Amino acid sequence: LNLEMKPTSNQLVFEESANAEVLKNIVAFTAIDNVERVAALVDEGKFDEARELMSSNIKFMEQNDIYNIKMDSTLIKQLEGYKVYSESLDEVESMPASNRKQMQKSNKSMNYEYKKKKRK
Repeated sequence: LNLEMKPTSNQLVFEESANAEVLKNIVAFTAIDNVERVAALVDEGKFDEARELMSSNIKFMEQNDIYNIKMDSTLIKQLEGYKVYSESLDEVESMPASNRKQMQKSNKSMNYEYKKKKRK
């Protein structure tokens, strides 16, 4: 068995040989990693950076060239969850510490479920 792999700039060749599940996972796990970084920034009190990264992450999910998330209900739900978290970041500075901790705990739990593919 002789296998050979060559890079290509031909979109048709790429689409015919691409594994949709792999492409979907690239988008999902890139987004998950970004949200983990957002949570860390919030924990560090870097709220503006957190909001900026979260906004970029949502745009990445919506507009990426890797995989059309509209074809996958799990990724759509993941995006919707991230949009809710993003909205909560607008008020994070004025939240009491206990509410912020609860928000962070809830988000980290949700993100963990996405990572382990338990959330559908």
